[in-house]
Amino acid sequence: MVYKMSLRTTSNTSTVTFNPFKGYIRPDFFNEFIGRSLAGRIFIQQTCTKKRWEIPLQIISATNAVIINTWRVNNTPLRFIPDLINAPTTYYSVTIQNKEAALEEMTWPLFNNKWNGKLMLQEY
Repeated sequence: MVYKMSLRTTSNTSTVTFNPFKGYIRPDFFNEFIGRSLAGRIFIQQTCTKKRWEIPLQIISATNAVIINTWRVNNTPLRFIPDLINAPTTYYSVTIQNKEAALEEMTWPLFNNKWNGKLMLQEY
């Protein structure tokens, strides 16, 4: 299946459109609380379910890479459209969850000024 995805700020001032590289995963993230009752029994309480995406990217322009890395540093709230082709009106409110820069410059000479990396998004 071919995906075309988009990230944009909630105010629609900037948009980055991209295609994920092979290895795209859409797991769910469960927010759980594990506790112990007065009687000593362990219980797990699921407080909510948030969607989480891991999107491998390759050959991203330097301009888009700078925009994405700036959004990560500023913890900018974004609108993520996971399928621009089949469902262009479906979006999720997300933030970038990468611990370090999401994208790094590719080192091979043919990929001058191109970037790659793994983008980790989570609903808020």
